[in-house]
Order: sequence, then C-alpha cells, then structure tokens
Amino acid sequence: MGGVHRARTSPWPGYNNHLYGVGRDGNTVAVVEWESNWTQPDAPAFKETVKAAVNKLY
Repeated sequence: MGGVHRARTSPWPGYNNHLYGVGRDGNTVAVVEWESNWTQPDAPAFKETVKAAVNKLY
C-alpha cells in the first residue's frame, strides 16, 4: 500500500490525498484507489477495503 499527497497548483486552496492498495491472488490483481479531500485519509478503513477487495478474488 502507498499514499500520495498532491498539492494543487491553482489559486483554489485545498489538497487531495490518494491511497493506493494492490492485492494479488494467483494471476488476478486488484487495485484500489481511495481519495480523501481536506482531511487525513482514514487508513484503517482503507486497509479493510483493500482486504475486502482481495478476499473477493478467487
């Protein structure tokens, strides 16, 4: 799992946080992206989402 903080270059104030998770079961891969605006991302909820996505693979 990894995270990216992207600062805006426009005059509009704000920021985005993007979390990425990658899981694999055999030859099948799941990629999960989670975006959080204005606040810190909810890492525990993101981890559960990634686990749920990987568990739905074969």
